[in-house]
Amino acid sequence: MNKWISKSIVTGLALSLVAGCASSGNEDAASKKSADNTKPASKEEVKPTLKYLGPSTSFDIQKQGVVDDIKKLTGYNLEYSMLPADKADEKLNIEIASGTDKDILMLSPAQYAQLSTQGALADITELVDKYGPNIKKAIVPTDMEQTKLNGKLYGIPYMQDSLNIRRGIEVRTDLLKQLNLQMPQTPDEFYQVLKAVKESNKDGIPFSAATWNINTLMSGFGLYNDWNEVDGKLLPLMKTPGIKDYLTYLVKLYQEGLLDPDFAINQTKTVEEKFSSGKAFSFYSGWNEHARIAPALSKAFPNATTDIVDPLKDKNGKAGVGVPVDVQRILSIPKASKNAEHAIKYMNLRMQRENPDIFMKTVMGDEGVTFKIENGNYYPIEPAFSEKFAFAWWFMPGFDQKDYPTMWQGRLRRDPNMFSSFEQVNRQLKEVMVKDPAGYMPPNAANLRYKQSLGKLQSDFVVKVLLGNKKVADLDAFNTEWEAAGGKEMEASINEWYAKNKNNTKK
Repeated sequence: MNKWISKSIVTGLALSLVAGCASSGNEDAASKKSADNTKPASKEEVKPTLKYLGPSTSFDIQKQGVVDDIKKLTGYNLEYSMLPADKADEKLNIEIASGTDKDILMLSPAQYAQLSTQGALADITELVDKYGPNIKKAIVPTDMEQTKLNGKLYGIPYMQDSLNIRRGIEVRTDLLKQLNLQMPQTPDEFYQVLKAVKESNKDGIPFSAATWNINTLMSGFGLYNDWNEVDGKLLPLMKTPGIKDYLTYLVKLYQEGLLDPDFAINQTKTVEEKFSSGKAFSFYSGWNEHARIAPALSKAFPNATTDIVDPLKDKNGKAGVGVPVDVQRILSIPKASKNAEHAIKYMNLRMQRENPDIFMKTVMGDEGVTFKIENGNYYPIEPAFSEKFAFAWWFMPGFDQKDYPTMWQGRLRRDPNMFSSFEQVNRQLKEVMVKDPAGYMPPNAANLRYKQSLGKLQSDFVVKVLLGNKKVADLDAFNTEWEAAGGKEMEASINEWYAKNKNNTKK
C-alpha cells in the first residue's frame, strides 16, 4: 500500500535521490518527418554540458557502457555526480541553498514535494509544451498531473515500471505436502495451516514478518490501500470497515504463537534468514527479495519447494490487493539552472522512439545483440545485456508508458529466481488489482505537514495492540487522536482533491 504523498514524505529533506541520465538525438533534417516531431537543432547550435545529480550507488557511474551510447545518440555530454551515502540530505540542502550548478535532479516523490512547494524548482510547463513532444506522447496526462503544483509543471514523472503487486506471503509447499495441507484461500484457512505447522514443530515460526501491514491477509478483510473508497469518499486505513476485524485477527495469530514474536523488531534481512534457514515456515516477502532467498534455501534444503499464497478472499469471496500508481521519481530542473531549455530537449530526445529509437538503444540496446523478442516478450542476451544495461535504470529520465513495462519484465528475466517470484506474486494481478486512488494526487501541503508523524502514530498504535499494551476497542479513541494530530485536516484535503478528480483515478 504505497502512496507517494502518504508513504514517502518526510520532513527536512531526509530523502533519497535517484538520478537519471539524459539524451538528445540525431538531429538531421530527415527527422522532421518522424512521429516524435522533434525539431532538429541547427548545425550551429552549441549543446552545453549538462550536470546531473543522482543518489549514492554501489556501481561506478562513469564506467557504464550506456554512458557513451547516450552521448553518441544525443550529442549531449553529461557530468554525472551523486550524493554521498551518509548525510545525503545535508548535501542536497547545501546544493539547493548555494544556488546549485546542477541542471537536472532525479528526485524522490517526497523530495519533489518538498522542493516544489519551497519554490526551488523551475516551472517547466512552457518548455515541455515547446520542446517536449516525445515526453507528452510517452506520459499520459493523468500521470503528468501528479507533478503539477497549482497547475504548473515542475517535474517529469517517472512512473511505476509496471503495475504490479510487490509483496506476498511465501510458504514452504514441500512442508504443506508433508502435512497433507492445501494452500489457504481465506483468513481462517491460513490460520488453520499455521496452527497445524505449529503443532508439528513447536520450536518453529509458522509465519514471520517485519510489518503488520500484510496485503495478502488484509485482502481477506476488504482492506487494500492506505486510503480506500467508501460511499464515494476516501477513508484512511484505520477508519476503513474491516480494520477492527483485521487487527483482531493479527492479535489472535500473535497470542497463539503463530506470528513471529519478534515481528515488531524484525528487519527484512532477519526475516529472510529465518525462512532460508528453515526456522520459519512462511514469511512476507517482496518478489525482488526472492533472488537472495532462493539460493540460500536451496543450499540448506535441496528438496524444498515454495509458492506464494494468493490474496485471501473475504467473507463475500472477494480478494483484492492495492497496487501503487504513483510516481517513483521525478526529473526536475533547479531554478538556478542556466540550461533549462537544453535539459528539456535532452529528456525529450531520450524518449524518442523513431529515427533512431534512442529510448530503446539506451535502455535495452539492439535486438539480436543485447536482447531478443519472443512472442512479444523481451529476453536479455547475456552477458552482453548486463555488461552494458544492468544499471541503465539509473540513467533513465522517464519512459514510454506503452512499451516499457514489457521491456522492464525483460530486465527482470536476468535473474530467473526473481522473475519466477514476480510471476507467482502477480499471477492474479488482473483479477485482484485495486489501484491506489490517492496515488494520483499531486503534492499536498497537509500531507507534507502531517504524514510522517501520523504514520508513526498509526504504527505505534498497531504494535501496542498486538503486544497487548492497547486493545482493538481503543481504535475509536486512536482515530480521535489521529484527527487532532492533523489527520482531520489531511483527510479533508485529500477528499477535496478526490471530489474533483475521482473520474481520473478510475482510468
